[in-house]
Amino acid sequence: MTRYQPEHKQQTRRRLIESAVTAFRRDGVESAGLKQIMQEMGLTAGGFYRHFSSKSQLVQSAVAQGLLQSLEQFRRTSAGDGPNDARADSDGIGSIERFATAYLSEPHRRSIAKGCVLAALGADIARSDSEVKAACEAGLREMHAELLRCLPTGSEELRERLWGLMALELGGLLLSRMVAEEETAAEILTSCRRAVKAMLDPQPVRRSTGPRRRKRPREKSTKKDAAKR
Repeated sequence: MTRYQPEHKQQTRRRLIESAVTAFRRDGVESAGLKQIMQEMGLTAGGFYRHFSSKSQLVQSAVAQGLLQSLEQFRRTSAGDGPNDARADSDGIGSIERFATAYLSEPHRRSIAKGCVLAALGADIARSDSEVKAACEAGLREMHAELLRCLPTGSEELRERLWGLMALELGGLLLSRMVAEEETAAEILTSCRRAVKAMLDPQPVRRSTGPRRRKRPREKSTKKDAAKR
């Protein structure tokens, strides 16, 4: 019997998670079976349980891995290479905008199997057990913290908008994938990119609803006017 080193088992586990992330995004959690995932790796279905005790545990690891991929993509878009390198100034806001532009793009809309794990599996995660949701929440909070580091000091209003910003990007991408017409999808993505930019404006220009009408001063009645009445 062939005996593998511990490093081999760890490498196989990592490959299994990466394969599962792609399969789940492409087919959905319910449709992607364990046998299919293992066969795509050239392994037998029975070997799965050497690495995970259940499919739910694999989903948990796949969601965490997918969110880590999104975080790494954001870091590559940012000025720095790591979590402590993102500059908290106007360039930090630029990094968020550049990431949003790529996220809300036609190539990303078409790339379901390689794109954002939440846009592909959001409904599956919402129906999953608490362990999967906890993995999702941990990844979301890490991304939220990374975005916070990019904002200028003292920008409390911008900081309060971050969860809304993340929801806007995710919802916009998902909505663009739900329509049949390419033109409609493009309109959705364009609208959401503009909305992101507006949300990141620390001092948005308030649009005037039109010139205010000045109230005419009330004329004081005199004794002479009273006599005429």
